[in-house]
Parts: sequence; C-alpha cells; structure tokens
Amino acid sequence: MTRVVLSEILQMLLLLVAVLAMAAFCSRLLLQHGVRSAGFLKVLDRAYFGPSRQVVLLAAGERVILLGLSDKRLEMLVEMSRDELGDPGDRPLPVPACRFGEVLRRALRRRPGSVD
Repeated sequence: MTRVVLSEILQMLLLLVAVLAMAAFCSRLLLQHGVRSAGFLKVLDRAYFGPSRQVVLLAAGERVILLGLSDKRLEMLVEMSRDELGDPGDRPLPVPACRFGEVLRRALRRRPGSVD
C-alpha cells in the first residue's frame, strides 16, 4: 500500500514539475516575442504623473482617445477625431503654452455628458 501511495505522489510531483516548466517556457516566449496587436490600436503618446498614474493618447481607427490610468482605475478623459487632433505622426505632441489647469478644464468641457 505504501509503495502505491509513494508512486502516486512521485507521479504528481513529476506532473507538477512538467507544468511549471511549461509555464516558464511559455512566459519566456511571450516576453521575448510579445503579444502582437492586429494593428487597430496605436499608442500615440503617454505621460507619467507618478509610479502608478499616467495619461495615454490612443488612436483607434479615426478616433483619438485620451485615457487616464492608475493602478485602480481607467477613465476616458476625452474622445475626438484625428482631424480635431491633427496628424502627430511619430513625433510627440507639442506642449501647450497655457497652464495644465486650463488644458484640463477645456478637455473636461469637451467630455461627453459634461455640463458647461
């Protein structure tokens, strides 16, 4: 009876080692080659405001979306057409000459459902 139990425990341990080795292989493969996108989304720019806070300018087809990201929340700040934004190409967007508060107020006014 003990020989059968030891045999089963050994089989389970070998199976566990095999599963862990396969998981390590797959994660290494994903890290090397990355996860590929179909090409519909493109990150145009991003700005970090701390270790877990950032805004991301994302192009999705003909729409451009400004997202606010934190470790606990994702929020769409502004959505506009590419024509409204202009064509930034691969260069970073120019920094506006006005203060951040004014830029934020203008962006929030254009937000769907906002009250002027």
